[in-house]
Amino acid sequence: MRSGCVMALLALFLSHVYSQGLYGFAPIPSTHYPYVIEFAKFAVSEYNKKTTDKLAFERLVKGKYTSGTPIYYVLVIAAKNESLPNIPSSNYEATLTVGPIKTLDSFRKIYGLHAYPPIKI
Repeated sequence: MRSGCVMALLALFLSHVYSQGLYGFAPIPSTHYPYVIEFAKFAVSEYNKKTTDKLAFERLVKGKYTSGTPIYYVLVIAAKNESLPNIPSSNYEATLTVGPIKTLDSFRKIYGLHAYPPIKI
């Protein structure tokens, strides 16, 4: 009986880990939180340092994060490419690690507001 309970709890735990991923992302409750907007602006700034495109931050569209240390953020950012003034703003997905040091892990243009793909970190 006891081993049956242990197996049931283990199965429940593993199904939760499988469905949520290892870190379990949660949506950001508000796109108006100043610290999250700061992270989005940081992502655009870091991207601009590494490319010839010059993006101008417009707004944070949506995002998700993990709890724990460090915190991982996946942000969808609306930005205008100032290198191409006649083109409307586009959405970009930025992945950041925020701990003692902020780092931009990835930054890519996305087409449409799709559901978040699983992230392997």
